[in-house]
Amino acid sequence: MDGVDGLAAVAPDGAQADGTQADDITFEELRADQNRSWAAQSVAKGVTHMRAGKNAEAIAAYKHAVELDPKHTDAFVARGALLANLYRYKEALADFEIALELCPEHANAREYRRVIAARCAAAGWPLATCHSPTCRAPHVAAWVHSRVHWC
Repeated sequence: MDGVDGLAAVAPDGAQADGTQADDITFEELRADQNRSWAAQSVAKGVTHMRAGKNAEAIAAYKHAVELDPKHTDAFVARGALLANLYRYKEALADFEIALELCPEHANAREYRRVIAARCAAAGWPLATCHSPTCRAPHVAAWVHSRVHWC
């Protein structure tokens, strides 16, 4: 059997054209893989919109990416960067906190959070400490954790 669009053809019994058995993959795993891919595409669209100065469209694209894959770190980082550039620091910090809870070593999220937290501190806006015993990240307000809390 010939594959379609680069995919190996699979017979009804699961045998592929080369005689090997297709990997067993559940519907949920396939859906999660598709959602991760679509979320990455949505982030790329958001970056394109942001570069064109279409901020509302960019935010919508990042939001869509998060809806598709709530653990898509780059969607939170990209949206946070745009929000920071729009002086929406509280929302930006919330996105950076979520990104760092998902991926604590994410360099861009760490740097953006550091810069925005410094700007907030310089402006006299208080940072609160999270009340979770396992979380050591500074938060702008308690609502950050009510939004999405991965600790």
